[in-house]
Amino acid sequence: MTWAMTPEIGVGAVIYRQDTTHGRGEILLVQRAHSPGQGLWALPGGHLMWGESLTGALQREITEELHITIHIGQLIYVAELLGPSHHLVILDYAATVARGQPTVGSDARDYRWVSALEIKSLSLAPGMEAFLASPKVRSTLQWG
Repeated sequence: MTWAMTPEIGVGAVIYRQDTTHGRGEILLVQRAHSPGQGLWALPGGHLMWGESLTGALQREITEELHITIHIGQLIYVAELLGPSHHLVILDYAATVARGQPTVGSDARDYRWVSALEIKSLSLAPGMEAFLASPKVRSTLQWG
């Protein structure tokens, strides 16, 4: 059996911080600058390249999008996005900022630290609502 298309593998960073001003946890989201999902908010990350490790791809993508380096923690979510012209498998890892302050790079129009309450007001990319509903994600982020 020959397949005309194969699934693409992507990686995402669930970059978390404790907001000391408001006493709540926040994650870093990016607003996509290009299609698919231009203008929508999502986790930073991107596609795995041939010969690249998952964590290597994640570090590269975060550096390109936000000009920071991260500490990568455990895998906390796996998303599968199926459509008529795409099949994506995305592995999302817990992370914290290791070095630098975020600034907008390639593939991102904007970035924002958001709490569980604030995220509800954003236009989210496909798959983000299922991500946010995951018990493991909510537990990891301590979002109840």
